[in-house]
Amino acid sequence: MTDCLPEGREHGGGEFALTSYTTEGDPIVYYLRTAAGTNEVEVLVDSSQDQFGGGPGWRSITCTIAELSPDLLRDCMSRY
Repeated sequence: MTDCLPEGREHGGGEFALTSYTTEGDPIVYYLRTAAGTNEVEVLVDSSQDQFGGGPGWRSITCTIAELSPDLLRDCMSRY
């Protein structure tokens, strides 16, 4: 995790993108966003290039995380 998400909570928002790959090699892109003055993390998931997933192309998840850490962000992303 970069510093952009915690700093975003203090200075008008932050965004971080992360790409993972399926077993078949298709990309799944996660966009994590924070806003100033809130404990919420919005996760936008783009699985539109997953040819074998069968799910929707885009999903949105919102998690409440008071203290940002890689483990808590991973837990939030796994709800997808």
